Amino acid sequence: MTINPKAVFNNGTPIDWTAIRATWKANNGSDKGFAASSTDGYHQITSVEKGANAKQDVITFKGVDASWSSLFTTFPHPKAATAGNFNKAYVKKAHPEWGAGPYTVGSWDDHLGNITFVRNPKWWGKKGKLDKRVYVNLESTAAVKTPSRTASWTTRPPWTRRA
Repeated sequence: MTINPKAVFNNGTPIDWTAIRATWKANNGSDKGFAASSTDGYHQITSVEKGANAKQDVITFKGVDASWSSLFTTFPHPKAATAGNFNKAYVKKAHPEWGAGPYTVGSWDDHLGNITFVRNPKWWGKKGKLDKRVYVNLESTAAVKTPSRTASWTTRPPWTRRA
């Protein structure tokens, strides 16, 4: 796999073959210290090695995986590649400096679970179509009381997960 030569995390750290290897190691299930949400696909990889240069990696699978590219749509910053940081570093802090993408964290209320993503001025790829993306977690607020019943919402933004 060849990585865009311009690819960097928001803090300027290059995205290279080691990010792909870290993704595999965190998600393949071999190290029980990592709380991977799924090992599907990753457990079929036997190695991730440097290719011709740092922006290229060679992924070796045991067998065939038709959807291999879906395994590497996100990857951890080197500082988030330890089991402790992989599992807990984002719980109380967003760490936008460790991110990469067309949007970055604009504001985050970890008490309510609300987050706003704004266009990332450091993004090296295709510009996002929206000015910002807002996710509101209504579940963590008190239920709305009406005279006849109590209504509550259970919408969770896609970037959260239950412990």
